[in-house]
Amino acid sequence: MENILTAIGQIGFVSDDLKAYLNQHLKAFTLPKKHLLLEAGQTSNKMYFIASGLARGYYLKDGKEVTTWFMQEGQF
Repeated sequence: MENILTAIGQIGFVSDDLKAYLNQHLKAFTLPKKHLLLEAGQTSNKMYFIASGLARGYYLKDGKEVTTWFMQEGQF
């Protein structure tokens, strides 16, 4: 959880009250390799933070995956 507080602190000031709130409400979890966060057409009401590993954004064109971006450790 410290990783996400550090990342948020780089954006702006994080009060002790906000740190306490985030520690109570954020949930850390591990996903398996190649886990699909969203299907095409879905929207998410969650925000993810990569503590370890990578995430890849892509779309399908003519049945092939076209990568549009990578998200790495320390990114939202």
